[in-house]
Amino acid sequence: MPGVRPTDLKESLSLSMGIDGAGTLTLQDVQFMNVEAIEGLYAGRKIVRESQWATLGANERTSRSSSPTGCSASGASSTLHRLHPLAQWAKPALAWTILIGGSSWACWTELLMRRQWAEHERFAFPLTLPPKTLFAEETDAQGRVFRPIFRNRVMWFASA
Repeated sequence: MPGVRPTDLKESLSLSMGIDGAGTLTLQDVQFMNVEAIEGLYAGRKIVRESQWATLGANERTSRSSSPTGCSASGASSTLHRLHPLAQWAKPALAWTILIGGSSWACWTELLMRRQWAEHERFAFPLTLPPKTLFAEETDAQGRVFRPIFRNRVMWFASA
């Protein structure tokens, strides 16, 4: 049976467990995030008018949302914030926006600079240098093949 989040929970929930003697503890489907909106999609949420909200018990309020009795802009805003936990989705949405935006910016910059770099510059593409250096082979005076990267003091200093 899934646990129910307390209605007055704001930031964190602490759980303490103790086990005496030999045994095993199995945890399944542990979730460290609020999935209230997704649960509401599957189970549905009943919307109750504010005038009827006071008549509900504490257990009945967890699966219901209240809406103002009349139509107003503040009523629409409160309904939006109660049905969709936008504050909880702000950080992940910002992180994904930065990641996708940065990747898109890098691709567009590469597209703008590719022709100049490929046709007019004498340098190799920067991303080809590390593998080229890593897999380069040379021959010493005795005719043995070695990789110069392993004789490079900077590489050994950086890896230490």
